[in-house]
Amino acid sequence: CPPANDNCSGSIEAVVNTDQSCLLTTSGTLSGASPSGNASSCLVSADDDVWFDFVALSEVQLISIVDISGTTTSLGHALYVGTGDVDCNTLTELYCSNDTSSITPDLTPGVTYYVRVFSNGTNNENVDFELCVKDAPDNTACENASNFCGEGGALYGSNIFDFPSLGQIACLYTTPNPSWNILQIGESGTIDIQIVQNTQFDDNGNAIGAGLDVDFVIWGPFDSDEDFCEDGVLDQGCPDPFNCPNNTSNPNFYPYGNIIDCSYSIYSVENLTIENAVSGEIYVLLVTNYSNNSGIIQIEQTNAGETGAGSTIASIEVDLGGDQDLCGYPNYDLNANSPFADYYEWYQDGVIISDANEPT
Repeated sequence: CPPANDNCSGSIEAVVNTDQSCLLTTSGTLSGASPSGNASSCLVSADDDVWFDFVALSEVQLISIVDISGTTTSLGHALYVGTGDVDCNTLTELYCSNDTSSITPDLTPGVTYYVRVFSNGTNNENVDFELCVKDAPDNTACENASNFCGEGGALYGSNIFDFPSLGQIACLYTTPNPSWNILQIGESGTIDIQIVQNTQFDDNGNAIGAGLDVDFVIWGPFDSDEDFCEDGVLDQGCPDPFNCPNNTSNPNFYPYGNIIDCSYSIYSVENLTIENAVSGEIYVLLVTNYSNNSGIIQIEQTNAGETGAGSTIASIEVDLGGDQDLCGYPNYDLNANSPFADYYEWYQDGVIISDANEPT
């Protein structure tokens, strides 16, 4: 007998995790499933699929198929949405992926979406799996890059896993489980940074667990008001990606264009250097978890406080221009808009203005 959710009309409601864990999943099977006939951009010869629906809790969700067992592990999925009184024959496909995990485009919280799970290939498969829907990590997209500050010790964060690759970028032949970070220079000078990925750190910041392969690429410098996430801003190659070496094998190659440093090695510890960093400059750091195992990433400025060393700051400072003589003008607008600011603080004579939290 086919599964109850063999067609869209019988879709099973999938539970949605309220955090970034897969603590709650929804069971599924392709055993006995048949093709449902809905149009798809990546299902050329559909032979089996099943359907789930979920109500979006966040604008961006991560969908993954986990705990796969049976005749194949090669599964894919597609995401659909309808409007008004949803008719399964008039669903719109948002995207289709031949991988087991994906990050959604912007969703509307409270709206119902449909997930179609299928096997890749032309054979009917006997497969059981769990479907996980959860919050996507905040900084998996360039537009949501997190601010890094080297003062006061290392930055720690849970790594990302089961997240699809962004493709080949610079020396990184693959970019699974990406996390984006912003570094703004405080004091001018040399910045040495070490990236460590491990399953455990002690109270002194020493890695004491199993090392996990980590890779990175860093770009810069940029102005604080420059949108470096726009297409064509971050150099993708040297000039092609396959021309970009690891800094471990060719340490004197970089910088190239606005690629400051890059490494795609097998190691769990990576090091990068920003020479002659100037106060106010912005640098963009992409770190990837090649191992795809759960762990912790430590990012630390290793030369902080040394002679000739620069520093990084967590706040993004915007230059408002020179002093203005505004006598006779009742109003004057100041615009501090920065594309990557989370919030704004305004000061007058060194004192914070409590109710001023907008860019203008």
